Amino acid sequence: IRWKLNSKKIINLQQLLETTSNIKLPLAKIKGTTLEEKIFSVFLDSNFLYGPKDNILDDKNIWVEKINYFTKQNIPILLTVHGFPFKIPCPLKTNRLNPDLGEVMALLKLKSIADSIKQIYSPAAKITIIGEGGFAKFVGVKPSEWKNYRNSIQKFIKDFKLNNIQVIDISDLEKERNFRKVFNKIKKDLLKFYKAKNESVLKKIDGTIDSVYRIISTKKYTEDLLIDIYNPKVSIPEIDKIRKILRKKTIDSVFDYHAFLMTRDTLDFVNKKVPHSLPLTVSPKKGRLGVFPISPKNDRLPYHGVPLLNPKTNKIKIEYLIDLKRTNKKYTPVHLKDD
Repeated sequence: IRWKLNSKKIINLQQLLETTSNIKLPLAKIKGTTLEEKIFSVFLDSNFLYGPKDNILDDKNIWVEKINYFTKQNIPILLTVHGFPFKIPCPLKTNRLNPDLGEVMALLKLKSIADSIKQIYSPAAKITIIGEGGFAKFVGVKPSEWKNYRNSIQKFIKDFKLNNIQVIDISDLEKERNFRKVFNKIKKDLLKFYKAKNESVLKKIDGTIDSVYRIISTKKYTEDLLIDIYNPKVSIPEIDKIRKILRKKTIDSVFDYHAFLMTRDTLDFVNKKVPHSLPLTVSPKKGRLGVFPISPKNDRLPYHGVPLLNPKTNKIKIEYLIDLKRTNKKYTPVHLKDD
């Protein structure tokens, strides 16, 4: 650990507002012929598009038709995005519980999507964040922690007057009639097909294990121990034993996670909450509009790390805490008053 820290700096909300106003978030350059094509072009702009263009271009007619549902009524386009669950409970990534400048910039990035649409369509867009606090129990995060995180996100939305953004949480799915029955059946089937080596289920489960392994709560371990745990070159009995425990928790979590998502789709949760909405995603895939969480040069999710602001360039990066600690540089911790 080589970093050095200056004295802590405390700023108020007004100073935070001024800081973010200096961080450039470009609007999309509009292209296309029809109104719907012009709106669609926002999601192809290099400032927003995350992932291969073909992910969304292949389904252009479908997206244009979805946009047309709103434009023919001259009403705001409804967009949804999953995310903003809680600070990832891995001390090597971040030591915070509540959102910070990273989440604020991600919220402002969503606002810039709506602002880009407003350039050519005055009703613009309304964005619903489907918070993923409901996944907290799968990775060892306390209910109070994810709820405080969500409440802080809502406060930032209010403080920054982001009137076109709202938050609901995927945990509301558990209030749906038949949730437990559907969830249990889906999870049972997943386990059965996985053991039977069903190809699609194997791909679904095994393809998620490595990423979830890195977000399972490891708060009870020391920093030095965690460095060894995540270093594949280190193999000693004590470390291997901890890895085995974490791997078991990870696999259990992955089955719960996928069963929850499949229950969401079975019960049509998103469409009930936000009918006809266009889904955004920060994990590029077909059937969703891939968008960068903050910028093209900064695709790391804000709740996975620490926001680092360069005061000379007014550019922000999300870094892992351990990576900052390993640099031979000096940093100034900046805290929001009463945070």
